[in-house]
Amino acid sequence: MPRQNTLTISLGSKIRLQSKSIPPVLKKRIYEKLVFVNPDFQRRHRNGEMLGNVNSHIKCLRENHQHIFIPRGFLYQLTVLCRRLGVRYRILDSRPKFETIRMEFHGQLKDYQKIALEEILRKDFGILVGGPKTGKKVIALKYVSSRSVPTLIIAPHANVVKDWERKVRIFLQIDSKDMGIIEDRKYSIGNKITLAHTSGVTKKIKAIRNKFGLVVIDDCNYCPARFFSNVVSQFNSLYTLGLAGSTTRKDGLSRLMYYYVGDIIHTIDRERVLEDRSLVKADIKVRETPFHFPYSSQRDFPALMESLMQDQERLKLIASDVKREFDNGSTPILVLSGGSLQSQNLSEILLTIGIKFRTVDVKASHEELKSVEAEFNKGHIPLLLAPLNVISKSFMPTSVSVLFLITPVYFKGELAEFLKSLNSGNPRSRVKIYDYVDTQVGILKNYFRIRSYSYGMKAQPVFLENS
Repeated sequence: MPRQNTLTISLGSKIRLQSKSIPPVLKKRIYEKLVFVNPDFQRRHRNGEMLGNVNSHIKCLRENHQHIFIPRGFLYQLTVLCRRLGVRYRILDSRPKFETIRMEFHGQLKDYQKIALEEILRKDFGILVGGPKTGKKVIALKYVSSRSVPTLIIAPHANVVKDWERKVRIFLQIDSKDMGIIEDRKYSIGNKITLAHTSGVTKKIKAIRNKFGLVVIDDCNYCPARFFSNVVSQFNSLYTLGLAGSTTRKDGLSRLMYYYVGDIIHTIDRERVLEDRSLVKADIKVRETPFHFPYSSQRDFPALMESLMQDQERLKLIASDVKREFDNGSTPILVLSGGSLQSQNLSEILLTIGIKFRTVDVKASHEELKSVEAEFNKGHIPLLLAPLNVISKSFMPTSVSVLFLITPVYFKGELAEFLKSLNSGNPRSRVKIYDYVDTQVGILKNYFRIRSYSYGMKAQPVFLENS
């Protein structure tokens, strides 16, 4: 029996296959996939409308005497076909290499977003699907920082391009003046990030096709169909990531997204998103603090937090709020700090203004924690000051009237469980939460933005007046 030749899959801006090396059965299957009836022709024919110049079929491949060229988003499907048909293959990667550039993500993904990120990082080409307000852009920006290559972000609508500009400023801390822009009348390439409208990219594709290591295409299901075959097909990037609100297009040409960008890698679970957003049912009081710090990278974070926990203006603002609620009889009050340093500094201020309180820390025994929890729930401890990490299975009070979150925090693990249970001690009342947002420090402002989703804040929160 003659030995079967190995099929070489040459990977560049397109997939190139040598015609004579393709077994007939594989070639037949490729054609069945990549040549299909045009839905527009089908609709017009069915309705008895004029066909005009509408092609009856859409052909997503090109063949000459020696080679067949197919969209590289079809790579995974091609390898699956080869394995099913017993065709040996090897991939010859001729994509250009790009110098790594440093991009740092300033934010924190939620658990469902982390799952999505892990999935899309496993593939070089593909699509992330998620409905509105599922955080696709934030996931994509974390993906961009992980790939660390010059990146082009394309969107089919001008307002979406503008939204990307805002999010790049927030999460990658890149100024607008340092971003490139490609639109009808604007053309510049950024060192790290370039934002583009589909029409601008269409006009400049020959000039930019080899300039980017990563191409992100937002709203794939709204991009013009020809944009995939005429424009996306020319990019010779290392990676392509598509973002889509759904798996279908109104024109019936969803497969163009998959063939030219890549298969669906991950679909965000809407139920998980809604679950995260409905974490806290409370009356939220947002306080803007005067705290500022020259934060520039994650290396600065320990110093940032140490400075925050000792900042006297910030602490006096918190103490003033605690005193007002205490004097109004809104007890029991729980103040959760970032640790012993912040607890000690706040304690000193509370004592000077005549507020009596009880403290507890992580060194307390299981029995002591349970005893304090029981006393607090009965109302015998009007004001309790504790570090965040004391919240555990041993200590999770439920009869909180007012909760003060005085340090930037993520709602996860046992803290998330605690927040969900807040009203269980007195289901008739609605707990009040004071949250302090440090608007002059970009990363801390981002942390509040993440918390605000759990509060169910759909718009920008209204800040309390500092008095």
